Amino acid sequence: YAASVAASPLAAGASWQRLDDSGEEHEARFANADGAIPGSVLVAGERYVQQPRLCDARPVYRRATAELAGSEVFLFFRAHEGEWWLGPVVGGTDCYARAQGSLLEVAPR
Repeated sequence: YAASVAASPLAAGASWQRLDDSGEEHEARFANADGAIPGSVLVAGERYVQQPRLCDARPVYRRATAELAGSEVFLFFRAHEGEWWLGPVVGGTDCYARAQGSLLEVAPR
């Protein structure tokens, strides 16, 4: 935590403290997501547009063009598998394709 009245953690000028009272957190990192997370991505020539939701702490993308009514395809992250999936339901168990994911851990071990 940080004792601050800033409207954003990016603007907090105070030192970050650990909740267990073990002192300051010197490795806390924050970044502006507007610059770090793309609004759209290309996968196999198909454009996927970011949606206003998350799956396992990562953005969700929807294929920009549906070939048939009701044939939406989503790109979403599966934290426990450490993979990005293309599938019909965000967070579902069915996937059309998958790719190795982030090097950062988002799920506790």
